[in-house]
Amino acid sequence: MEIQNLSNYDLYVLIMDQSMKEDKLLAAEDEFKNRQLSFQEIDALSLKYEQAKRNVKPQELTTATKITLIIFPFFLLPHVFVSIQHLKTGHAEKWKQYWRFVALGHLFWTILVITIFRYLT
Repeated sequence: MEIQNLSNYDLYVLIMDQSMKEDKLLAAEDEFKNRQLSFQEIDALSLKYEQAKRNVKPQELTTATKITLIIFPFFLLPHVFVSIQHLKTGHAEKWKQYWRFVALGHLFWTILVITIFRYLT
């Protein structure tokens, strides 16, 4: 990838990317400094970047997955592997939602078992 051929916005996005290697990040920062952008241009880039970040809609779990997690929350090992995949792909909100439904499943079964044994005795 030729850093010189990137637009100002693309270069700004590269600089804001935290997962880039340090040598590439330094090269991108040097190129950004060499372009000598005004404060207004940099503010416009940062505003555009923030708006783009806000417009990204987090992915949600499917209804079937939610129901499955509530009905079968006890198999911990598969849950760990699935949730790790969500984190690896950068879906932190999906990861949180996954564990919320696992916890909701535990709560559902706890209430169900307590209710059943209360009426049996």
